[in-house]
Amino acid sequence: MNGAKGRLMVKTHILMVALAAALTAACGGGAKHEDTTVATGDTGEGEGASGGGDTMVSPERMDEIKALLDRKRTIVARCLPDAIAKGQAEKTAGGRVLLEFVISPQGKAENIRVTETSIESEAVQECVKQHVANIDFGALPRSLDWSYAYTFEAY
Repeated sequence: MNGAKGRLMVKTHILMVALAAALTAACGGGAKHEDTTVATGDTGEGEGASGGGDTMVSPERMDEIKALLDRKRTIVARCLPDAIAKGQAEKTAGGRVLLEFVISPQGKAENIRVTETSIESEAVQECVKQHVANIDFGALPRSLDWSYAYTFEAY
């Protein structure tokens, strides 16, 4: 799968998740936010594997990778208030940071880059990238392209 097609599929999936959430909320369903002043993680989905060969990454393994990123939400949530406290972000900052990276066969995130953001703080972006870089995803049969978004609510 080429990179452009993979990114399009990821963006399409994110839009579908957002639409489903909006429809659920419109019908009176959905989860309630207990504290909207705390940064929270957004959904993110992995997409495709890079490289050739016929070794596939199973859907279960991809779910495990997403779960690892989801579990980082609590610590990543500290990136914004820490940057605000240090004067490295506006007090009213909020939004999302979308990352794209490659998970190596050794299970480490490489080539981590911010592809979209509404938070103009370099400190927040670097903090998020560093936390993802520290995750041990475990060994994979081959490199895997991935995309994930974290959202932060303004205080």
